[in-house]
Amino acid sequence: VRTLVHNMGIDSSARYPNGRYRVPKVPSICLGSTDLTVMEMTGAYTTFANNGIYNKPVFISRIEDRNGRLVYESLNEERQALNPVANHAMVKMLDFALNENNPDFRGLKSEMGGKTGTTNDYRDAWFIGFSPRVTVGVWVGRDLKAPIAKKMTGAMAAQPIWNNFMS
Repeated sequence: VRTLVHNMGIDSSARYPNGRYRVPKVPSICLGSTDLTVMEMTGAYTTFANNGIYNKPVFISRIEDRNGRLVYESLNEERQALNPVANHAMVKMLDFALNENNPDFRGLKSEMGGKTGTTNDYRDAWFIGFSPRVTVGVWVGRDLKAPIAKKMTGAMAAQPIWNNFMS
């Protein structure tokens, strides 16, 4: 799992100041027990939308001056992260999870998928979803590491924002 997430853009060798790995060497990481940013998670999910190929997210892809001369252009970073057959199975699972529980997207022709997440003590709620053209991550939380609200989940707090954006 650590190798897979590394291939999907999450630095599995990164450590906290106390020396612990950010992606710990424990079985529970396959259940999502790692504390990651919405950018890291959204970047990893681009793999599913791209048939197993990871594309590093960028904020600014190109800057031109007023005369049209190129000032800056980001470099695409992509790599095969997941076997296309395994990726297809994952997309089907995430498609089912999104569409079976979400009347807003039932019956759409486009294949879409997504996953909610809620941290312990309801401190963070997120939803990351994708279509063939875009991957979007929504995080709802507080910087103070305090609960958002009593039993506020990713499905309640973040997924409606994603639904509205994708609609």
